[in-house]
Amino acid sequence: MIRTLCALAFFAVAQPTYADSIGVTITGGGSVLSFADIDTVIGWTFTANTDLQVGALGMWDEGGNGFVKDVQVGLWKDDGTLLSVATVSSADPLEAGFRFASVTPVLLAGGNSYTVAGLLRAPDYYRSFTNVTNSPLITWSDSRGDNTNVLTFPTGNTGSEGSYFGANLRVSPAQPVPEPASLVLLGLGLAGIGVRRWCRPDGWVVRR
Repeated sequence: MIRTLCALAFFAVAQPTYADSIGVTITGGGSVLSFADIDTVIGWTFTANTDLQVGALGMWDEGGNGFVKDVQVGLWKDDGTLLSVATVSSADPLEAGFRFASVTPVLLAGGNSYTVAGLLRAPDYYRSFTNVTNSPLITWSDSRGDNTNVLTFPTGNTGSEGSYFGANLRVSPAQPVPEPASLVLLGLGLAGIGVRRWCRPDGWVVRR
C-alpha cells in the first residue's frame, strides 16, 4: 500500500520537460553593420502564439569573438512595462551566433505582443535586413531601434522584416500548473509515508 501511495505521489508531482528554442534564427543574407561610435538599443517586437515562458535573453555576436562591453538585454510588454533584464557577456554560451544569459523564467500570455531589445555598444556589429526563421511559439512583428546609451524600451519602428539583430530570447511552452486531483494524490502519498514511519514492522502503532 505504501509503495502504491509513493508511486501516486511521484506521478502527481512529476512534470514533463519542455525543449526550448531560439526566438529567431538567422539563416543568411543581409548586411553586417556597425553604429561606429554610437551606442544603440536595437530589437524587435513579436506576438506569443501560445502561453510560453522565456528562460534566457541574448545578443548577436558577429564572428563569435565576444563583445566590446557586456550587453544588457531587456524584455518588455507592448506598453513598455519591463519584464526582465539580462547582462550578456563574452563568456556566455554561443548558439547559432547569439550569446545567451539565463533569467528567472518569465511567463508570456498567448496572443499578446512583446519587445526584446539590447543595448549594443559601439563599435560592435549587428545584422541588418537578413533572413530569419521564427520559433513556432512566436511571430515576428517589426524591428525597433533608438540611439541611446541606456537600455530603454525602443519606440523607433523600422518596419523592415529581418532587420536589426540584435537581441534574441529563448522560449518554451508554459509548464502547466498541477491540477487539484494531482495535489490530492500528492497529499495521500505524503500521508501514507507519515503513517508508515509511525508503525512497527508488525503493524501496531507506537504510542507514547
